[in-house]
Amino acid sequence: MLCLLALALGSTRRLSDDAHDLAHSHDRQLCGCEKDQPDHPFVIDCSNTQAIRDSTLVLESDTCLETRNDEFEWGGVFETPDDSYKWVSQSVANAYADPAMKMVLFSTTEAAAPDLFAIRATANTMLSSGSCPEVKTGGNIPKPTSAGVCVTLTFPSDASIDFFSTIDTTGVPHTAFFTAHVPTEFERDIHYLMEDIADLYKATPNEPIAETNQYCKVQADADGVKTCQQAFFILQAHHDYCRHDTLTRYEEELVHVWESKCFQCAIERRYEAQLSQCPRIDCKDSTVVQAAHFVVAGGHDKACTPANFKYEFEWGGSFDTPDDSYVWVSQAVSGAYADAYMIMTLFSMAQTNMGTLFMLQDKADALMASGPCAIVETSGSIPLPTEAGVCVNLTFPTNASIDFVATVNTAGVAHTAFFTAHVPTEFERDIHYLMEDTADLTTATPNEPLNQVPTAGGGHAHRRLMSNTRPSDLAAAAAFAKPRRRLADKGSCCNNDEQNGAWKQIVAYHDLCDHDDVPSYIEIDFHDYEEACEEHFCNAVPAGYDGTVCPSPPPPPPPPTKPPSPPVLPPSRDKDDDDDLGTGALVGIVVAAVVGVIAIGAIIFICVMIQKEKSGQPMFTTISSGGGSA
Repeated sequence: MLCLLALALGSTRRLSDDAHDLAHSHDRQLCGCEKDQPDHPFVIDCSNTQAIRDSTLVLESDTCLETRNDEFEWGGVFETPDDSYKWVSQSVANAYADPAMKMVLFSTTEAAAPDLFAIRATANTMLSSGSCPEVKTGGNIPKPTSAGVCVTLTFPSDASIDFFSTIDTTGVPHTAFFTAHVPTEFERDIHYLMEDIADLYKATPNEPIAETNQYCKVQADADGVKTCQQAFFILQAHHDYCRHDTLTRYEEELVHVWESKCFQCAIERRYEAQLSQCPRIDCKDSTVVQAAHFVVAGGHDKACTPANFKYEFEWGGSFDTPDDSYVWVSQAVSGAYADAYMIMTLFSMAQTNMGTLFMLQDKADALMASGPCAIVETSGSIPLPTEAGVCVNLTFPTNASIDFVATVNTAGVAHTAFFTAHVPTEFERDIHYLMEDTADLTTATPNEPLNQVPTAGGGHAHRRLMSNTRPSDLAAAAAFAKPRRRLADKGSCCNNDEQNGAWKQIVAYHDLCDHDDVPSYIEIDFHDYEEACEEHFCNAVPAGYDGTVCPSPPPPPPPPTKPPSPPVLPPSRDKDDDDDLGTGALVGIVVAAVVGVIAIGAIIFICVMIQKEKSGQPMFTTISSGGGSA
């Protein structure tokens, strides 16, 4: 079976559309051109990792998170060239998210983020105090105007009935909507804004050009520089152009979180002379990459072994530690300690951001695994955190009525990262695990983590400074689930031609296709086997490609007129190869051969019959019902 899959994997194409200059283009500007724009200038330099770290800090900062209290939960601007469209709302899980929803509509000059953001204040005013007439299912929504129109969509009381209404957009090429709920809350199996035809299941959905969560597209500093957009371009361009390990796993996920909020640019992985060419693919056809996935991870005895992603720690957190000392507290819960001891590592930090914390994980893992880790008993002292890290073994009292307390020396250490073998809240009964160093811990001030891995680890929702909905938290959660390059156990793959060919297909899909077009299992496969297959990456672009210049020459070659011929199988086959072909395939070949012979015989027979007719000696004559002529 794997031999047949290898034949299939060899006959795919790079692109299905000759018009694409770059596989990642999707009508985006080239990164080599975007870098020269005065409102977001940047440099593409794969060796400058500091620029990447600095850009990560910008996207983690409050600068890129606009804090507002709006009457609307969502806003979007659309191109509306047709005379009308259908607005659809549906019950989900047999209930509407709310009995009604207010909506404001505007005609706009362009369908762009600045046009949308410019009318947010007016939308707020109309939603809070304007006249918003009721529209029931089957009704009409008035034509949008530059001043705005407000309506209240009232949904059916019967959850089995869908709400739909017709929007008049005659002569309105661009329309902005602001709604009191996110419209996807009312989306079951039909998009909320559809082409106006009788059968909405066959209609074309209308997707927003810009949305109100895309502050990245409009933010600018006092000098007019779009610092958030600039930071995203730096991360995205280096993610797509440089080697796969240039960005950390966290930074990779940060790109994916922000890519729907910022403008993206087009660039491909740079050419490396020592690598072979990737196979050509069709990003909209997943059948071949499904076959590649089966080869490496299909649950058969020839599949690859994925890397081991398990860490020695269960939790890590970063803290501001301006005081000279703090107290670490662990307590018995329900009459017992969760474990008799707990390994802990501590690091001094220059910054407490998620990116810095994430980059300490491998150091913490190695230190916890190999030590040394000094034993610290209750009333003892935990050494001063250092850049290299210190490791301790917190040994808890055998008497569950006694709390464990130890003083953490933080003199001159402004920021500290802790990594622990258990989540510290497992040992928290009525006192927080990291406290101000005072005599009475019951009245001391708790010190809460600013960032955590995993993101829901040891903080308290009522005290946390950052919500788990922040982009950095979302990125960290995704990256923690699949960290990169666990060198202690990188797994096993790319050990034969089938695995090598399948891996190159996975690399091609991962590098050439838009992130939204890549199946989730391919993203998982890529990170499961990238270390084991380090020597088997491939080039998705031809020699001479330079993504750092504008324009970026040359584009990938157009797809061939027909797929290349499959390789000729060797004349000798062993029993295992016969088993790989399968009984069904052999039967199919025999049947095809028999059908071919019958078809050739039929053609010969017809030719003979025609010749007999022409010579006056037909092979068939009419049989009289009377037995002969009179």
